[in-house]
Amino acid sequence: MTRQNTIRIVGLHYATNPTYRHQMGIVPEMEQRTVDALRKLEQKRPTVMLMHERDNPWDPHAVMARAAGHHIGYVERADQGCIYNLLKKSKKGFLMATIEEVEVEERGKVYLSLKDGAVADSTDAAWVECDWTDWPSDRPLLPPKEVWLARREAEQMINEVLWPCDDPQTADELEYYLDVWMENSLYDISGETFSTCSRYIGRFGSHPDPRMQGWAKKLEKYRTAFYGAKRDAYRMAWWESLKESDAMDLLWRKWLFHISYHQRKGLKEIDDYLRRLPDQLYSLIGTPDALFKALFYRNVPRQTLWGIYSALLLRIRTCRELMIDMRPLPEDSCEYGEWGTADADSAVSLPAELCSAKAGVLHDKLMDAGMLDEDWQPVGLSNAEKGLLVSYVSDRLGLSNQWKVFASLWGMKGETLRRSYNKALDQSKSLLFQDKLKILLN
Repeated sequence: MTRQNTIRIVGLHYATNPTYRHQMGIVPEMEQRTVDALRKLEQKRPTVMLMHERDNPWDPHAVMARAAGHHIGYVERADQGCIYNLLKKSKKGFLMATIEEVEVEERGKVYLSLKDGAVADSTDAAWVECDWTDWPSDRPLLPPKEVWLARREAEQMINEVLWPCDDPQTADELEYYLDVWMENSLYDISGETFSTCSRYIGRFGSHPDPRMQGWAKKLEKYRTAFYGAKRDAYRMAWWESLKESDAMDLLWRKWLFHISYHQRKGLKEIDDYLRRLPDQLYSLIGTPDALFKALFYRNVPRQTLWGIYSALLLRIRTCRELMIDMRPLPEDSCEYGEWGTADADSAVSLPAELCSAKAGVLHDKLMDAGMLDEDWQPVGLSNAEKGLLVSYVSDRLGLSNQWKVFASLWGMKGETLRRSYNKALDQSKSLLFQDKLKILLN
């Protein structure tokens, strides 16, 4: 491949300050952080990796730029088409580029040129990330984000760019990426990561340079303590943060659409998948630390492991929404509602209380607002919001048995709906939803 024209990378300000929003205006601390990042890129000129960000919510063809273990922005739209096509031709799934120029200012830019031969090498990547559409419907996949991308970048830099190492400057960069790899592998219990660690130990341990032999000893301790208390603590902290992440919210929205917003049907589907785990590992779903250790000793492939993580996260969110303890359930559990025993696709008959003309008017308003579908089923509502909606609709229709009526219609327990309503009354975040209902139903 011949050298390409200069490529411009934009958006470093947003990459450096992920919490920044346009409406915030000028924030001096964030502006300074951006300038500092640009100066560091200008001074060190690290190799830049370009890769397709498949789950970008704004642009399905977005090309991300990463350097020194960090996201630094995106290929400008004018250059995106060319780079995107080159990435599709590259079996590695990424391109390497060098920094030509850096504009150091509050919203600075970085200019790159692709390395010669970037696409000619067709060696397969060690791991190619997948998005939701790459998996069957019974294997939900959480979109891999920063920790996965940083570790993948480090592996490629160590294996393909910096090795063999033959000068002190390259050794410094190699050590940096080795630290990036170790930091972002704390949570990973896949067989691939354990094997990669062993391969690095052999590579550095046999090198004549005492410095690299020291790296091998550090990796040996890292591997030996794979399930030490400190790493367990790191992994569980990561797990807790993942449950509240933006990636989890994206997965949850896609999952609700997949199950047509019938959460009990979704719970049954998740459990049918998790019961396929070997050696009755389903019994450990209430204790994730024990489950993760058990999965490690069974050498689960990384992508399969990520699918299991996703299913567990969806189950935790579903159980929370349905107010069910995160515990194993028998196959005929009543917690699955009608979806556990009846045909999940069968139509739900409408209660007589909701067949009046007045009820129809309310239904049309709520359906236009995106809260209900045509069968009176809730669309993307939490249990607290469902409880409030039942109360407001029932007041206007004069229903006295509202919890029973809607619980039967939605495949829930009446007591669950009533408790959710009482809980919502104590939550300040419910006020906005109540105001919306008042406006809609008046």
